[in-house]
Amino acid sequence: MKKIGRIIVCLFVFCTAVIAQPSAMDLYFTSLKIDQGKMAEYCLNMDKQYEAIWGNELSGFYCESDNDGIRAASLLDTTVEIHFYGNASEQFLDIVRWTQNCVGPYPQDSTVGTPGTHQFSEVFEAEMMRFQENGVIALSKDSLKSVVDKAVEVAVGKNLRCVDMDVSSYDESNGGGGSLFGIGCCSLVDSSKTSLPLVKFKSIGARALKIGKNRFYLKGVKDNVAYTLFDLNGSVLEQGWVRSAIIQTPMLPAILRIQEKTIMLK
Repeated sequence: MKKIGRIIVCLFVFCTAVIAQPSAMDLYFTSLKIDQGKMAEYCLNMDKQYEAIWGNELSGFYCESDNDGIRAASLLDTTVEIHFYGNASEQFLDIVRWTQNCVGPYPQDSTVGTPGTHQFSEVFEAEMMRFQENGVIALSKDSLKSVVDKAVEVAVGKNLRCVDMDVSSYDESNGGGGSLFGIGCCSLVDSSKTSLPLVKFKSIGARALKIGKNRFYLKGVKDNVAYTLFDLNGSVLEQGWVRSAIIQTPMLPAILRIQEKTIMLK
């Protein structure tokens, strides 16, 4: 189905869902190579991987997948729901802040609800890379990063209402052009609330070798792997991508989360 068809369907069938919550709908791609078999297995793999870290308490996390698509809470920010679906020729992604609602007539509406911890662009990048790591998207990390960066640049750049991708759209088939699908409100995001219940963390065999002041060599970790550093209270210190298997933390002790593993750095 072409993108314009999806917008028309949205207007006549699902319009209340778009108006009701902060969202970035109709992110449309043609270059993502989907493995539909891996798509069907995705949630089973996620449940196994995250039970090893979180135990049986996947707070706020849910996941449903089959050959047609994936609908799941983001593991980066569980106030966000991701819906990814498509086939070999076209792929679609919708992002919705399900814990918030838009109140009042557009465009004077305001947003109420539980604040998220990350902007849509951060969630978008994290979850697309997670799909790639689990074989759902059969592109190299560098190729996928290029696609993601372009989509974020265009969606944020043309957004005259919100600071990030909220209420925006993207169409890869024409270079990302097209009008802003501007019905809806902007997300409430409070990055200071980003935290993880570290008491649930379990170390599962990763190794970090100290090679200098606050500097570590990550044994067995390849380049361009995403990581997050936390302090001992569970607040995020920084996020980024590993280069040459070396990481430097702004403080010690700290908790490193990388490749679905958690490591105490001290």
